[in-house]
Amino acid sequence: MLAAGVLETPELLEPKNHDILGPALAGSVVAGVLSYVSVMFLTSYFETEKLTAFAVYCLVAGIGSAALFTLRG
Repeated sequence: MLAAGVLETPELLEPKNHDILGPALAGSVVAGVLSYVSVMFLTSYFETEKLTAFAVYCLVAGIGSAALFTLRG
């Protein structure tokens, strides 16, 4: 993600894109902060709790995805 952001930054800084510079910067900052908070929460959660809840989530998501793709055929 960082490499993609670095690669696209010159295009974002072009004069024709100045109107989206603010929202793009705000979105990047919010995404970065929330990613950091999510990783910190999950790291502390998995250090103190078992992975049973995550296993159940994976099972339900897998079954749901398989059912959805099977029905869409």
